Amino acid sequence: MVVTGASSVVPSSFRNPPHYVSLMPDGANSATHGEMTVKDAQYETEAILDEYFYHPNTAPFLCPRVMQRFGFSNPSGRYIASCVEAYRTGSYTSGGISFGTGKYGDLAAMAASIVLDREATDPAIVLDPAHGNMREPILKLTNLMRSMDYRTHIPETLDGPLMQTSYGIKLPSIAAKIGNGPYMFPSVFSYYLPGYIPTSGSMVKTQLVSPEASVVTTPNIAGIINGLLSLIKYGE
Repeated sequence: MVVTGASSVVPSSFRNPPHYVSLMPDGANSATHGEMTVKDAQYETEAILDEYFYHPNTAPFLCPRVMQRFGFSNPSGRYIASCVEAYRTGSYTSGGISFGTGKYGDLAAMAASIVLDREATDPAIVLDPAHGNMREPILKLTNLMRSMDYRTHIPETLDGPLMQTSYGIKLPSIAAKIGNGPYMFPSVFSYYLPGYIPTSGSMVKTQLVSPEASVVTTPNIAGIINGLLSLIKYGE
């Protein structure tokens, strides 16, 4: 491969990627066996997973996304770098206490670096208008239910013998009503993209991201308000 620049030609090359699975399949004759084996497929799978796991971009890719789920939509570069270092070293120390096993990819160290960093604990940080994140609709609903000490109960009339003493809370089709819900992702990318910037308001000029804002539509706003008022007034 040749890379051409404005004033120079730089020859470059790359090696073939590791390949463990044989290209020789079983023949049409049952007596003719190829060299494809389950072991080779396992080697191939493990090799590509290791490539993803140990890739230099893995930690910088994961940290901002995990931080957003902890409530920090726009973490600073220093904050992200601290998280990346904790992920790669598997260790994080705060207040004289160490977290993690010291192994690459330790999530305990990564989580500690997020929740114990000064950008997460300093009371003055709340004065920064870019700090925090927009609460997603399903969390607004569950937080209200918790604040009201919401409980389910066994129906007074129930066919057959009692099989359980409590009933879980069901939220059928909640995503279609308020914008998102538990375990109902429309795709592997969840409900919103990590780099979403609202198309109106002050964040357009600042270019700050707000992933949860992408589900704040007029129908969803009406849905969450009606649902919360109904829950308070009627209990359902």
